[in-house]
Amino acid sequence: MKKTIKHFLLLVALAVVAVTNLSAQINKNIVDTTKVWYEERLSCADISTTCFKLQGDTIIDGKTYMKVYVSYYNAYTYANYDSTYSFNGVLLREDSNRVYCRILYEPSYCYYEDDRFKDEFVLYDFNLNEGDSVFIYEFDREFTGSRELRIVNKVDTISVNGINFKQIELESANKIGDNYPGLKWIEGIGSTYGFLSLFYYIDAGNTNLACCTQDGNLIYSNISYGSSNRECLFYASDNLIEFVNNITIYPNPANNYITVKCNTRDCKLLLYDGFGRIVRNIVLNDTNVIEIENLTSGVYTAVILRGNMIIKTEKFVKL
Repeated sequence: MKKTIKHFLLLVALAVVAVTNLSAQINKNIVDTTKVWYEERLSCADISTTCFKLQGDTIIDGKTYMKVYVSYYNAYTYANYDSTYSFNGVLLREDSNRVYCRILYEPSYCYYEDDRFKDEFVLYDFNLNEGDSVFIYEFDREFTGSRELRIVNKVDTISVNGINFKQIELESANKIGDNYPGLKWIEGIGSTYGFLSLFYYIDAGNTNLACCTQDGNLIYSNISYGSSNRECLFYASDNLIEFVNNITIYPNPANNYITVKCNTRDCKLLLYDGFGRIVRNIVLNDTNVIEIENLTSGVYTAVILRGNMIIKTEKFVKL
């Protein structure tokens, strides 16, 4: 009996140490080279995920900035995933709970220089309290932008792996309407609308921060938006390219059936006709033979989903 109690206490102690070590490793800074941010962008044109990370530094006016690198995954263009990160012209530094941003207006990054944003500006300020006012900035892909005055509506905390992170809710100072309802800043994470807050929002459609990882471990996911831990871990996985490439749909053109191979049981097939109607809705196994003999001739679109995420689309001809 005494041995059983000792073993139990030892297990509890080890569990506490494990949780403590995980929590201690979470960095409350946004400017952190160990983190990767994943944004989902929804528009009438596509569904895509943009990945952000920080690497390399540069010194301007005696201040050291980290460079923002991006890569893209587009679900409507044959699920193309570009694992190569490229510098997008944005620089960040962090000091005294504020994240400062500077844009490099160079031809390789943008085609138009906006004089209003040539100097650094505050992208995030986690020193704010309820009732304070602050400017937020929105930009298109060529870094022409505007700023909007917002009021701190609420300050509270959210728990990330047992650590409390400050969360600031911002509402528009314009009482007529709010272009960004539910906008929140989260310490160590960024904005609920995206890692760089409202960068690219003007021409990117509906953009939301899906999740954030540190050292490959999920530390935040935007459940309220519809993302799940499984989906975020999937996008954070280095095996994404291999996974997508291994999904096959054949033959094309097809007559009586198509075969769909998906190396997981988490996938679902939606088959759309030329009018956008769903004619097949099937949960997939590893190899699936889908009957299409009774479908009319024409072009169909096969959409493969994992959870709520579109991971591959492919058109085929029904003879």
